[in-house]
Amino acid sequence: MGRKKLPIDQLKENGNYRPSRHGEHHLTTSVSKSIPKPPSRFNRYARDEWRRITKELHSLGMLSNIDLGALGLLCEQYGRALEIDFHIRSKFNGWAAYLATVDYKTDMHGKAYNSAVEYYFKNLGLFGISPAERAKIQIHSEETPEKKKINQFKPL
Repeated sequence: MGRKKLPIDQLKENGNYRPSRHGEHHLTTSVSKSIPKPPSRFNRYARDEWRRITKELHSLGMLSNIDLGALGLLCEQYGRALEIDFHIRSKFNGWAAYLATVDYKTDMHGKAYNSAVEYYFKNLGLFGISPAERAKIQIHSEETPEKKKINQFKPL
């Protein structure tokens, strides 16, 4: 399975765009003009995560309207995991007591927590949030003349 196609805008920014490799149908994205509000169905943890992530992605110019559904699911799973974590900590007086009394692999709370965390970590890379995925994305920021002078002496 090959790599995912990058949007034309990003290829042009990176200097990798070659018109001969792209037909009439190519990926383009429209950057969201404002930071969208979190959906009303979110719990407080998901709303906080939504605000944190959308603020960062918007400031980097990486938040497009087409991404909002997947980002919503990502934040929703984060919120679910923290809500279950809070429930377990308050009901069982911590994870140690929970794990000592319940088989977390078969218990409803343990299964729900594991699936929420698994989904969250699987999909972090879609938005370049994990350190490994973020290293693959080249983000261009405006360079001051001082930075340009310093960067021209950096080794390749």
